[in-house]
Amino acid sequence: MRWFLGFVLALCLLLGVYIASPLLALQSIASAVEARDAEALTERVDFPSLRRSFTKQIVATYFEITGRKLPLGAMSRRLAVSVADPVVARLVTVRALLDLLGEGEAGKGVRAERAPFTSESFQSLWRLWFSADYVGRDFYIYLPPGGGRSTQFRVHLRLKSWRWTIVGIDLPEELAQKLARELVDVTQDRLRRAS
Repeated sequence: MRWFLGFVLALCLLLGVYIASPLLALQSIASAVEARDAEALTERVDFPSLRRSFTKQIVATYFEITGRKLPLGAMSRRLAVSVADPVVARLVTVRALLDLLGEGEAGKGVRAERAPFTSESFQSLWRLWFSADYVGRDFYIYLPPGGGRSTQFRVHLRLKSWRWTIVGIDLPEELAQKLARELVDVTQDRLRRAS
């Protein structure tokens, strides 16, 4: 009976650590953003995954705005990604990511209404807890807490090598539309130069 109680206690302790660990990782990321510590932030971001996340969103919003549809073939997907690359590349640098997460700034005068990683966002652990979803080794949280989903960033953390890492950030609708409009301008400029 003693071994069973010990097992249950150990299991509860492990579950508690698992539940608290992404919130602690978020606090660490927030500290890095607030201190503008590029090295600490780099350790917590999977840049190739984040690049795919931004590209997917901006291209989808671009097609939504323009009303265009491409076949789902590999060539058309590569074409869409290559067209979006100048906009996405600007977002996926450490400095740009510090600006986006700390100030809501996406470069070239493109701003979000509210930044996700501000000290205000991390004042209440309970508010964070209620805006989070756990799915296996994936953790999703809407930041800043409060407000409507359309004005929040949805940060996707994944447990990799026993460390929670940012693998995706869903942008607020307004910011995604601003970036997609920028992509429309880039596309039209390329077409003008080609003709």
